[in-house]
Formats: sequence, structure tokens, C-alpha cells
Amino acid sequence: MDRRFSRVCAEARRQMKKFYVPGMALGFLYKGKEYYSGLGVASVETKLPVGPDTLFQIGSISKTFLAQAAVMLSEKGKLDLDKPIRAYLPEFRLKDAAVARKVTMRHLLTHTGGWFGDYFNDFGSGDDALKRMVEEVGRLPQITPFGKIWSYNNAGFYVAGRVLEKAAGKPFEKIVHELIFKPLGMGNSFFFAEDAISRSFAVGHKRVKGKTRIARPWAIGRAAHPAGGIVCSARDLMKYARFHLGDGCLPGGKRLVSARGMKALHTPLVHATGAKSVALSWFVTPLGKDMNVISHGGGTNGQQTSLAIVPERKYVSIIFTNSGRGSAAAAAVYLRGLKEFLGEAGDKKSYIKLSRKEVSEYLGRYALPDGEFSIFRKKNNIIAQMLDKGGFPTPAHKPEQQPPPTRIAFYGADKFEMTDYPYKGNVGEFIRDKKGKIRYARFFSRVHVRK
Repeated sequence: MDRRFSRVCAEARRQMKKFYVPGMALGFLYKGKEYYSGLGVASVETKLPVGPDTLFQIGSISKTFLAQAAVMLSEKGKLDLDKPIRAYLPEFRLKDAAVARKVTMRHLLTHTGGWFGDYFNDFGSGDDALKRMVEEVGRLPQITPFGKIWSYNNAGFYVAGRVLEKAAGKPFEKIVHELIFKPLGMGNSFFFAEDAISRSFAVGHKRVKGKTRIARPWAIGRAAHPAGGIVCSARDLMKYARFHLGDGCLPGGKRLVSARGMKALHTPLVHATGAKSVALSWFVTPLGKDMNVISHGGGTNGQQTSLAIVPERKYVSIIFTNSGRGSAAAAAVYLRGLKEFLGEAGDKKSYIKLSRKEVSEYLGRYALPDGEFSIFRKKNNIIAQMLDKGGFPTPAHKPEQQPPPTRIAFYGADKFEMTDYPYKGNVGEFIRDKKGKIRYARFFSRVHVRK
């Protein structure tokens, strides 16, 4: 085994132990050579080993597939990303009627629609599941001004998936299979449990009261497929990542997406959080002096995943975990990969000290329908405490336990980083109105309203 990758795997094992992650699949690419490893088990009950071809739920990495399909349909003349979506969904409704009239695919793909984005539900496995989900989106409250503020929005991608169905005249899953899976040779990539169940697959896990248990249900529901429904292996996702290192051509020379379309997918459009910007679904983050990381993460019920691409160095890291705490482990493995292969340390922040008066400006409650954050002082620390009200994977689901508090530290004006595990390294921002008063706070990429 390559010594650099061996050290990455050793880091993965340390992180698995630290965060109680039962299994992890790794896929790395550097200078044309691929490296894979399966660590641990796919399930604490079956004890079956993880391998490079074990299927994981990749969650929101699926959103980048939707974005690519949208660009491909636009290049076929079937979709206009800047036309109001009512041209394709005349029945589309929102609580704010003006937003429903104006919203475009570009707003959906950049998370700038402004309505509450974390509604989840299961409307069965029929072809009408997505249609029914989009009808429910019409009942969600508007949180931020339309088109003005970036806030991660799963519900917007339900709508985008439904637009694709109308534009292409076929179910969303079939669109992705025909436009992406099949041309890229992704024969180990699926949407439905009945397809995955005959293969080696990982189940999600959660840590409750000191014990690691299987997270149920396994499937997220067909209605959520556009936002996070793909199930695939590290080896299959590498085929997709390799494609995104190129200019839109397949290995044999056949063009799948125009060079202009590929550039559009990766070109920053809106500021996201910290140094990140969002392109068409993809996140773009500066690395070093002359590089960018094109990335997306994913989370389902007990599975956390990461895909990162550095085009300038022809580098890819794929990290799959089958634990709800896997994002912290994956972040450490990602950083170790950057160090070993690229000699980069990632984004290290220098904290600033605020006066008590400055700190007082941020204290208080910031809420969304599914939960809220309280910011308060405790001795010499600033603490963020989340109250989870549940709602995933359906509105009926309630949390089994509340998340732990975390200290936050400021690294710039209104910009903070969480400093305690399992949230260490997550960044957020306070957002002011035109008069300079704090109106919102962005936690875990979601904009919460100050109460």
C-alpha cells in the first residue's frame, strides 16, 4: 500500500474509534492512481466487513447529480435555469405567492429560495411521491428574503427534482440513471432499497446513551430522492468524480456535457458560509494560493459522507461512514488526505477576543421550525446549545436525546467556529440587517431567525 494512503487509513481507524464509527469506506485519487480501503463493519449486528464496493447512502452529494442533470437538460433545450419554474410547474404554490411566481431553477440549485428547507416526509414508493412532497412544500414558511441570503434548503431540491420530471417527461430516478449513471458506467449506483438489498450495503448507526445502535428506518423515502437518495459505492462515486475533473467528455471522447456547462457547475455564484461559496449545488472553497476544492457532503439516518475534488491537482477524496457522528471523523480524514497527498493543512483560523459588550450583542435565541440555538455565556466561554425538535426522517419522529453544547470562538466580524467535538470545525455567521442589527444566525448552514 502507498505510504501516504496507509497513513490516511491509520487516521481513519483512530477517528472511527474516537467517534464510535462502525465502518468506513475510502476512495482517493492522485495523479491518476486510485486508492481504496474498507474499514470496520457494515452493521454492528451482522458484522459484515466494509469494502470498496459496499453501498452507502451518499445523502446530499446526490444534489450535485441533480444539478448536472439540470445542466444537461438545459443543453438539450428542455429546461431554462433562469425561467420561473411555473413555466414547468404551473400549479406550484408557496406561502409567499410572489416568491412562487419568481423562483427559478438557479435559485433552487443555489439554496436562495428563502423558505424553510428541512421538511422531511415519506409519501410511499409510487411515482406520485415527489409530486405530493412538492405540494407540502407549499405550506412551508418563508424564513429569509427571496434570493438574498444563502441557507441550505433540502425542500428546494424536491421542487427542482419535480421540475426535471416535468421537463424530461419521466421519473427523477430514471432521468439520473439515463443521463449520468449509465454513461459513466455506474452500475453499482441506485435509488431504491430493493436494488441495494441484493448487494453489500451499509446501514446507519446512532450513539444513544453510550451505546451504538442501528438507525432505523434505512430508506429516506422516495419523495426525498432529489435531495439525497443515491446509494452507491466508493468505487462507483470515483467514476463520477473523475468525470468532474474533466471538461465534460467521457473516457472514449464522447461529450456528455459542454465545457461551458461543466464550468457553470463549478463556478461560485453565492457566498455560503466562511470561505465557501455555492455554485450549481457544488460548494467551492479556496485551498492554498491557487487551488479550489469542489465538494459536497451528505447525511442520512446514521450515515455521513464526503466528496472533495481539487481540479488543479487532479485529486479526489471520498469518505463514507455509517455513523451519525461520522462527519467529525470524515473531516479529520479529509484533512489528513490533504496533508499527505497535497502538503496542505486546510483552513486554520486565528481566533479574536471580544469584549463583554461585543459578546452581549450575540446572546439570545435563534430559531427555525425544527429547532433552535441559544447563545449564552458560561464563565469565560461563549456557548451554543441546540434544541432539536425532531422531524427527520418524518414529521412524527422525535429526537431520542438532545445534542451536546459546544463552545464557539470568533475568527472575524460576526464569524464563528465551533470548538468542541463532535462539532469542532463547523463555522457559522451572524447576519445583520441594513441598520446593522443582528437579524439571523447561520448554524450548520441553516439561517435561524433571532427571537
